Amino acid sequence: MLDNSKDSTHLEIFLLFPILILPIVQSLSFNITKFNDTESASIIGYAGVAKTENGTMLLNPLISYGVGRAIYGQPLRFKNSSNGHVTDFSTLFSFTIDVSTTTNYADGFAFYVAPLAYQIPPNSDGASFGLYESTPQSNIVAVEFDTFPNVNFDPPVQHVGINNNSLVSLAYAMFDIGSNIGNMGHVLITYNASAKLLAASWFFEGTSSGFMPNTSVSHQIDLGEILPEWVTIGFSGGTGLSIEKNVIHSWAFSSTLDLNSTHQEMNKENDDIITKDKFQFQVKVVVVAVICSILVMLVVISITWLIISKKRKSDGCFDLDKVSMPRRFGYKELVAATNGFADDRKLGEGGSGQVYKGFLSDLGRVVSDFGMAKLVDPRMRTQKTKVVGTYGYLAPEYINTGRANKESDMYGFGVVALEIACGRKTYKDGEHNYVPLPNWVLKCYVDGSILDAADQGLHGDFDENEMACLLTVGIWCTLHDHKKRPKAEQVINVLKQQAPLPKLSI
Repeated sequence: MLDNSKDSTHLEIFLLFPILILPIVQSLSFNITKFNDTESASIIGYAGVAKTENGTMLLNPLISYGVGRAIYGQPLRFKNSSNGHVTDFSTLFSFTIDVSTTTNYADGFAFYVAPLAYQIPPNSDGASFGLYESTPQSNIVAVEFDTFPNVNFDPPVQHVGINNNSLVSLAYAMFDIGSNIGNMGHVLITYNASAKLLAASWFFEGTSSGFMPNTSVSHQIDLGEILPEWVTIGFSGGTGLSIEKNVIHSWAFSSTLDLNSTHQEMNKENDDIITKDKFQFQVKVVVVAVICSILVMLVVISITWLIISKKRKSDGCFDLDKVSMPRRFGYKELVAATNGFADDRKLGEGGSGQVYKGFLSDLGRVVSDFGMAKLVDPRMRTQKTKVVGTYGYLAPEYINTGRANKESDMYGFGVVALEIACGRKTYKDGEHNYVPLPNWVLKCYVDGSILDAADQGLHGDFDENEMACLLTVGIWCTLHDHKKRPKAEQVINVLKQQAPLPKLSI
């Protein structure tokens, strides 16, 4: 037994100190694979037309104007009001959607987070999923799986959307339920409180997509500012004149909330239970730990700096401006790379001088423009015979006028996109007259056979919608009328399938 000496006191504090700095968390975690057993039946509540059926959670049977809701009975502490911490959470569930007719069905279901005791609002069937009322009184966050696009507030496609107390989605992605009726779907929804990012991913069994980018949606949203400290979680679905059967087959959930008090609260509690000697010893331990950490960090930084410095010297002495600027090459490097500026390496001659193609073994790539203007007689620089650049990637307006703009850059991007999709270059190596790849793909588009332009080396092993999307974007970016070319934001939205493909007027 340890005696009550000063050494004993120090040992007690040494063992107590790590415990004091451990995080205190409050979590909610469950995994339900069957909804008809005793444990599940005691914790899941049902409202409206929802019920259990053959071990599943049946939100909506095949009836018109029905609202079904399933609620997890234990409340979730979503944030700590004393320190402002918000919980991270993730939920994983599987579902199926069955219909009586594949031509007309509606409306979908949603996973939601809402204040405690939130009841089904009146007249909230159909597109409201039993969640929203005409005049919202409570803050509700939901991820909806919408099978019927309503012209008044929905995008023009079946979609998965992130909603904040509104039928209008803050962000959405296409939901391919039409070709997956009756197939088992799996969904992962996560919220990162630090990044304030709510995200959902999904896939259907029988497909090879997995959690792919075209089956996911995310949005930055501060749920701590929207939801109260205690919330309820669950599913809610609705039908209108058209019907469908929404079924949840399994459901898992996990959350982690940091309950650590603020520094002022911790210090106040420690002052009540720790004597003056103990507190002084604790401070010493902290100081020693901090000093040791700083020393270790300095050693690591010094070693890292020495290694990087040696590597820079061995790789050609890159300096600071080379980190953000293009690499500068010495004259000897250029002579070796271009075989002494041989005529067969010459690509052309323009306003900035002669342009050569060369090979650099240490970079492993082709360099097409060496900035030869510095090596050419200044009296010859006014003899402009050709525009400067790589043929095949130059926009028509730049070739004709010598003036470049943002649309000219977009043209170059479109050419690269077509090269990737078609598996061929837009020009023949060593020739000034490039092969008009954009014109060839445009002809396929006009003929209604755009997939004929796809890379033959793939042997048809690709997603036709994604390939058609990439080829269409390439044509869009390389339109001869630069005013009709898209902006970067439009291209990104179309490639992410967050916007429909454009109808190009040729």
